[in-house]
Amino acid sequence: MFEQMAKTNTVPVKDRLGMRASHIAVTGTTRPLDPEKYPSLKDKHGFFSCIIGEDKLHTWMVITAPGNRISYVILEQLDAKDSKKDIATLRSTRLTPEAKDKMIKDTYQLPINHTFREGLANVQDDHQRTMGELIENTDPDKISHILFEEQLLETWHYGRTNLSERILRMFITKLPNWLMEKIALMTVGYRPQVNFLPRVPDPPNLTIFQQKPSKRHM
Repeated sequence: MFEQMAKTNTVPVKDRLGMRASHIAVTGTTRPLDPEKYPSLKDKHGFFSCIIGEDKLHTWMVITAPGNRISYVILEQLDAKDSKKDIATLRSTRLTPEAKDKMIKDTYQLPINHTFREGLANVQDDHQRTMGELIENTDPDKISHILFEEQLLETWHYGRTNLSERILRMFITKLPNWLMEKIALMTVGYRPQVNFLPRVPDPPNLTIFQQKPSKRHM
């Protein structure tokens, strides 16, 4: 579609700029940790915590993983100067091993909520856990340094061609909330089951649509 638009010189200037970077991230997964130091690891459910730094360009997230491990992501929002640079320049300056080590050093003391939820907040542990502890308990080959690229296109159609992702976003934002809620309830309420297997009990907190029995296998 954009090739056809280029022939007629109708591509908006903004769409010609190409991809731009918005964030740089350090992400990894620790080795197995001591559940006594990180109580949320004792629970069979997975828990997620996200902290948005005040007066910082950083946002950091942690989530429990199987095997008493914790996965984490440290996001750094690029400033206005760096976000305008082309991708190749950023890769050569911000994705180097030295830049990775500097980002880890700058975020080493970021605090984390090691209980991950209020229900475990009364655990007797006065030691403040930090991102540095998670990084120290991570194998170097399990730490990745990533550049996030994005582009917001103005063009969503040309002639008889539509960009499905863009048009769906425009369509969904115009729908009333009551319709979106009804669609969601219909989606979770449709739970068909086969007759030749034992029936699975319906969850008590959901209204499940009645299933018309099929006589084909009865």
